[in-house]
Amino acid sequence: MKKKKVIIGSIVLLPILLVVLLFTWHNAPWQKSTDLSHVTLANLKINAPEETIKQEHKELVPNTEYGIIGLNIIPKHGDFKTWWYKGDLSNQFFSIISYRKKVAAVFLKALNGNEKYIQYMTINGKNFKGKSVSEISAVFGKNYIIRGAEQSETYLQYIDKIHHLNLTFQLDDSKKVVGIVFYNSKFISFTP
Repeated sequence: MKKKKVIIGSIVLLPILLVVLLFTWHNAPWQKSTDLSHVTLANLKINAPEETIKQEHKELVPNTEYGIIGLNIIPKHGDFKTWWYKGDLSNQFFSIISYRKKVAAVFLKALNGNEKYIQYMTINGKNFKGKSVSEISAVFGKNYIIRGAEQSETYLQYIDKIHHLNLTFQLDDSKKVVGIVFYNSKFISFTP
């Protein structure tokens, strides 16, 4: 009788013990981001006056770095940095958002001759050509989400990581292709 009670007690306690162990494992310190574990989602407005962007960047993701760069000097990515490229014309820009040495997103926006914004973004090789970011609101797997706001305001919201991507964009009637490949923060190729 005693043995029976012990066996029944063990069967009842086993699932509870498993739940406790799983919860402890998922919330253990080594499962969390060391530098920005409190930041689960970052919003960055990427079409605004530079001072506004800098200020919002500071408020949204404090203790991180903001910088403007050229494509030929893309730096090593830190834990959470937003890097910007401004082209020869003041009406186009290109940005990269990265987290823990992984590229999160690459985005380009430019004005065509009709003063209309053209926006292209590619994530993990999937090209959203012909759609503004405001048309895209999608969750890809369990890793990241991209959302757009209306017209000229665009937000990139970032959750986890992306390993590689390519970017293609078009201005007026002439097609210009930019190929960018990152793998574990290593800059592999750029083709203007």
